[in-house]
This record gives sequence, structure tokens and C-alpha cells, in this order.
Amino acid sequence: MRVEEVVARLNEFPQANQQAFERAMADFRDERHIELVVPAYALENGDYLLLDGNHRVCALFALDASATVRLRTLVGPIDRRILIDLKHWDGGYKRFINRIRRGTSAGKAHQARRSP
Repeated sequence: MRVEEVVARLNEFPQANQQAFERAMADFRDERHIELVVPAYALENGDYLLLDGNHRVCALFALDASATVRLRTLVGPIDRRILIDLKHWDGGYKRFINRIRRGTSAGKAHQARRSP
């Protein structure tokens, strides 16, 4: 979801997520200018996928706060083998489990291979 979509639909999130956004908003409410550095994947279309800091970034957007957000970007394939949290991006948990199942045979996992 895009930041503006998250903010517009906050009431649809579980209570714990809503509270995390509310805490971030409370933390920023009295600040004059906020500066954040957050990690992100650079996507092929010029957009970015936030890897962390999404509650803080959405809180800034919701408050319409004066802010500078700097992205520390990774450029590479969008693949959960690189970062497990990408399960939300590249097909979901079920696809991840299916990949694991394909990597096993006779109830035994294949030996892990180390990348160069």
C-alpha cells in the first residue's frame, strides 16, 4: 500500500497497528521539523518499498508535518530469500511455504548452499 492509502485506511488495521501509528504521531506532534532515515528497496518503476519506518513515515504524512525523509536504498531483486519480510510483496506466505516444500524431498531438507 502507498503511504497515503495506509493513512486513509488506518481504521481498518488491527488495534495494535493503529496504536503504533498513534504513538508515532504523538512523538512527532510537537516537533518543528523531523528528519528520518529509512531503508527502502528501489523499485523498477521509480517507486520505493519501505523496509522499516513505515509507521513513522505514515504518521508524518497523517500529521502533514514538516519533515525530511531520506531513503537508504537497496537496488536488487525483490526476493524473500534476501529479506524474509518481502513475503508481503512477492506472493505471500503461501508462496513461501510452497517454495520450501519444493526444496525438500523424502521428508528431508536439502543441504543449504552458500552464495558466493
